[in-house]
Amino acid sequence: MNMKVKHRVLICSKSDFIGEFSKVIDMPCLPTVGLTMRFGVGIKKVNSIIENLLFDEESSTFVAYSKIDIEDYSRKVGDYIPEDRFPIALVKHCGFSVESLNDKFEHIYTKLV
Repeated sequence: MNMKVKHRVLICSKSDFIGEFSKVIDMPCLPTVGLTMRFGVGIKKVNSIIENLLFDEESSTFVAYSKIDIEDYSRKVGDYIPEDRFPIALVKHCGFSVESLNDKFEHIYTKLV
């Protein structure tokens, strides 16, 4: 029996909050903290590591939280990553919805719709 797990991905750059995105996925089992999730297909995949799990009694759903720091990712790959890359990939290519977006990054929203 599969279970529904809501994945919430927080995206930040340095100390700036960019936005939070979510998607409910049917999974064969509950993911564990530290597990790398790979969302999407082909070259548009987005990886994130689950940092925290929560059970929401009201919705009877497990919620898995992860974070992508664009600045850290940029250092890791040794190349500049634009601030809109992950929000666009999550929404347009991985089926996530926008939970919240920092006013400072509202210009990204027009690229998501």
